[in-house]
Amino acid sequence: MSSPCPVDLTCKPQVTAFFDAPTNTVSYVVKDPASASCAVVDSVMDIDYAAGRIAYKSADAIIAFIEKNGLKLEWLIETHVHADHLSGAPYIQGKLGGKIGIGENITIVQNTFGKVFNEGTEFFDPIQGAVANCYYIAALASVAWAKPFQLAQMTRATGSSQQNFVDMVRFYKPDSGGALDKQIEVTEAVPQTMGGNYIYARSSETSEIWPSVYEKAYAKLKTGISGDHPDITATAWGDCVWATAQLTGGRRFYYDTASRSDDTLWNLVRGNSMSYRTFNPMTAWTYSTGAAAERHLNYSGATVVASHCYSVLGWAYYNNRKYIVLRNPWGNTEATVATFGGTHWMYDISWWRPITMNIVDGTFAMEAWAFKHYFAGLGVAK
Repeated sequence: MSSPCPVDLTCKPQVTAFFDAPTNTVSYVVKDPASASCAVVDSVMDIDYAAGRIAYKSADAIIAFIEKNGLKLEWLIETHVHADHLSGAPYIQGKLGGKIGIGENITIVQNTFGKVFNEGTEFFDPIQGAVANCYYIAALASVAWAKPFQLAQMTRATGSSQQNFVDMVRFYKPDSGGALDKQIEVTEAVPQTMGGNYIYARSSETSEIWPSVYEKAYAKLKTGISGDHPDITATAWGDCVWATAQLTGGRRFYYDTASRSDDTLWNLVRGNSMSYRTFNPMTAWTYSTGAAAERHLNYSGATVVASHCYSVLGWAYYNNRKYIVLRNPWGNTEATVATFGGTHWMYDISWWRPITMNIVDGTFAMEAWAFKHYFAGLGVAK
């Protein structure tokens, strides 16, 4: 900002504070006393962790103040990395312009903490490891897809070293509408082989470990231990809808397939979706064996895994055929019966994401009639 008195200590800026009660954060608009130039310091983006939604009430209040007073935004300054809120700087910049500034040592913080959420939570990140907890990994992927802001990295220092910190993972009471159950603290030390490979859950993206951290925290929640080395195998076997609700606090709904038509099941998915993509996290599960299915099916011939949970990502409609889009938490082994093999576009909050079905990543689109026969049920937490 230009000013005729840059070194005159009596020339004081005009500072207006904006308090955000949910995060106990104060943002500031700092105006140059000699011009209309101003800077915004530590702006806040609102987030409802339970619902996984963001809003801009706090940022809009700052924008309204700047516009009302005829100010020109020059800088959006972040004084430090925030663990208690999301920054509203990019949103304000998009409305009013200005440059975003933060200290050069941000790269140290990114190198230290960035490996947890390397690029952000993606539905294809969680990969099941050497424990039968497909229900939880499918739930993680479903929440990452439908409510990506629900999964967040929260850390605190435990010493002076850059490596002395712990992550905190929040779990909620199912059917509560978002009431907090437990806040679990864990380090990022997770079981690995001598060769450095993850034994249990991992991310499909290298150098990113958030699925491992969330699995470790869930094991600590399940076992109730106070230390940092929970038995990951204690997470074996469970209810994918319950696990989804533990991650969101949502109310659970279960639907069996035997008593419902394929159209009803397809419309259930559509009713929890927007522009083909689920906005409420959904999961589905198969019968214990193919023989237990209503039509005594051959699961191995259809490459469908028995007694297994899948993420439900949304729906599709091509050539008068109705599809349900699913993902195997193994990250591979996709169904081969009545499937769609092209690219399906789904609106991912703000952009159209291509889902390429002929790439082996666990994702596939199965016709609704086949879903009805091969799957025992589906559920949603909302």
